Amino acid sequence: MFPESVYSCSCRIKRMGCRIFLLDLRALGYTMLKQWQLPMIATETVFMKPKIQEPRMNANTRENNNRLLFKDEVYKIVGAAFEVSNTFGCGFLEAVYQEALEIEFYDNHIPFESQKKIKISYKGNILAKEYIADFVCCDSIIVEIKAIKKITEIEEAQLINYLKATQMPVGIIINFGGAKLEWKRYANTKNL
Repeated sequence: MFPESVYSCSCRIKRMGCRIFLLDLRALGYTMLKQWQLPMIATETVFMKPKIQEPRMNANTRENNNRLLFKDEVYKIVGAAFEVSNTFGCGFLEAVYQEALEIEFYDNHIPFESQKKIKISYKGNILAKEYIADFVCCDSIIVEIKAIKKITEIEEAQLINYLKATQMPVGIIINFGGAKLEWKRYANTKNL
């Protein structure tokens, strides 16, 4: 009697003499609300955009001269990662990609420190526990490499916390584990 795509939240409104059905169109990111008169004539369709959460850190924050933070440096780092990905593809352990990336950084004259220990401060106190970054490039960019199926919120939150704790301005997650190289850039805009 009702369309097959109507599958949730059916309620009757007595005064209007119609039914309201909520269609979940997650693939499009919309929620569609349709009203049908009892003889099944569509009378109104309302699209509601979902609430967008503010990002915790904005990778597109620009400095006073309207440039992305460390734009050229990040471009070179990601270019080196693409070279490693194109050569090896996916399927190796993280340590293999790290060593290959060290060679690419050296060949492309990208200043880096591998497995750098970084002090973490908490309310002005330096903690005994240190964070070991996969790479610190150009003394300002944390580079975390992964060899997993996909970057998730866990890896993103981890990098954001590292940026906050170390007061570094930019961080990059590079994932070699998928069919294509995946990377994300984050800027710690709270310290600008």
